[in-house]
Amino acid sequence: MKFKKRKRLTIFKKHTSLFKRHKKLFEKPKKLSYPFIGFLQATGLVLYIALIDFFITTMGTKFNSVTANFYAPVLMLLLFTISAVISASLVLGKAGILFWNKKYKESFTLLGWTVGWSVFYFMFFVMVILVK
Repeated sequence: MKFKKRKRLTIFKKHTSLFKRHKKLFEKPKKLSYPFIGFLQATGLVLYIALIDFFITTMGTKFNSVTANFYAPVLMLLLFTISAVISASLVLGKAGILFWNKKYKESFTLLGWTVGWSVFYFMFFVMVILVK
């Protein structure tokens, strides 16, 4: 039983035609501005907090007084610890990478934009509560 040898040239042509057809997939993405990245990070944090709020409100009805004595504090402490890690990575992730790469000004600029957008969301939700 003989195997036919593939020609490398035909394989190369197939890959280059694939590259030409899907050129946008292989291009570097556009660099996003720090205000927009801060907006995305703050929005992700707000969505995560909304998810945690949904979890707490739905789980609050599941506990009766007997099981709540042990499981509720354990579950809430675990949720608090995991939530602190996720929130810190959402807010400080990109800024920490920039700081690690010695881009101090960009790092603090991004952190300022993220905190600024978070304050905006806080004020927005306070206004929504006060209007109702």
